[in-house]
Amino acid sequence: MTLFVATAAASFTSAQQSHVNLDWAPQKNTQGLVPFSAAVNSPEVSDDHMVIFRVKAPDAHEVLLSGSVLLGLKESKPLPFTKGEDGIWTLKVGPFEPEIYYYKLVIDGVSVDDPSNTLTGFAGMPSFSILVVHGDGPAYYDAKKCPPRNSCKAYLPFRCNKGRA
Repeated sequence: MTLFVATAAASFTSAQQSHVNLDWAPQKNTQGLVPFSAAVNSPEVSDDHMVIFRVKAPDAHEVLLSGSVLLGLKESKPLPFTKGEDGIWTLKVGPFEPEIYYYKLVIDGVSVDDPSNTLTGFAGMPSFSILVVHGDGPAYYDAKKCPPRNSCKAYLPFRCNKGRA
């Protein structure tokens, strides 16, 4: 029993979800990790702001990228993925300006969230996947270290308070 618990604990400690990161670049996969319970790592953002989308759909006939992410690419129509022999569809696009983008995958005509992306959102439905492309440093919306004290409050520099917290 002890051996089983130790083995199970070791397997969980070596796995980490690459999209959950309190640093400022949650989709920059610096350790070559695959998100927990995902078949592939998607989306993957590189230093040059190129993005690789992947989805495992071996029986699919067509996979497209759709959503407001297309505006960042100056495209008006959904973009097609390429199917690999392993059944993984891939699309490399960019470079993107640093920003937050929303997207959907269209698999054989059905619009779905990216099953490998843990960053999702919804606004009255349907839901969508979120792509975060960072610049050279943290943006205003990123997690930041709090000064050492009992509580930490985050203030955003709104125009109404002239940037003061």
